[in-house]
Amino acid sequence: MIGTSPFDVLHREKEIRYSSRTRLNTDLLKRAHDLRVTVNRLSKKIRPELLHDPDWLALSDFGDLAGVTIVQLVHRRAAYETGAKDYDFSRLSMDDHWKAGAADALATLTNSKWVSRSRPDEDIVIFDCTKELYQSDKKREPS
Repeated sequence: MIGTSPFDVLHREKEIRYSSRTRLNTDLLKRAHDLRVTVNRLSKKIRPELLHDPDWLALSDFGDLAGVTIVQLVHRRAAYETGAKDYDFSRLSMDDHWKAGAADALATLTNSKWVSRSRPDEDIVIFDCTKELYQSDKKREPS
């Protein structure tokens, strides 16, 4: 449930803003990867007389394929955070964020989904292994 106090509304707006930025960057990487896959498929259809065309040569550089694995480590709300979370760089806040990040990194690296993953050939695989950890903790995970 989303709160109705000005603090709750401000906090939710920031969660959406920063989450959208993370999602945008991941989506842009996915689109670029999909373009590489398309160029690679197209390279098998190109007529031999176009293989040395400058336009094809410029485009074909984007046809290199590799699998990509992305781990999303998302800072989830601490119970004491305020609307100043995007400009509060106090030592106490930073220490807390670093400890939470280290704990989330450890949780990700020991998560069975991560440990048992296979290397993607040409796909993008995205992991957010800590999301489940916070779903029962409403103080840390936004609703």
